[in-house]
Amino acid sequence: MGFLFNELSVHGQFTDLSAFRTAVGRVMDIRAAVQRFGRELYCHRNLAGNQVTPDAAMQQAIRPTRTAGSR
Repeated sequence: MGFLFNELSVHGQFTDLSAFRTAVGRVMDIRAAVQRFGRELYCHRNLAGNQVTPDAAMQQAIRPTRTAGSR
């Protein structure tokens, strides 16, 4: 049995990137738990293009933030 992540639930509802990243952290915790039982968490390949905040799509939101002094 596989587990499916409903990408349609990601539709710009996060107010900012911090809220989105917190939610993604929870999803990754769930993925780890699923994998401990020998299963996988699947998502649609178009998930990366979903709008997560009014200003950012997922691809932009998951990019690491740059800090002072980093390139």
